[in-house]
Amino acid sequence: MAQLPFDANRIFFRPGDPAERAFQIVEGRVEILSGAARVAVLGPGEVFGEMSLIEEQPHRLLARAMTPGKCSTL
Repeated sequence: MAQLPFDANRIFFRPGDPAERAFQIVEGRVEILSGAARVAVLGPGEVFGEMSLIEEQPHRLLARAMTPGKCSTL
């Protein structure tokens, strides 16, 4: 798996974006938002974006980096 570095405030996906891959956090923190409401804060070892792949649906939530870090794409 290739590691992808990211900066704080990077948007991984927005609602309506097609599901192309999932991400596993290696370093850093990512927040998951539904509108203005924070649904989750994720850290190293956690995976996000996988549900849209499983459901074969566009993303319903927004994923944004809170800190710089790295993730693996799945």
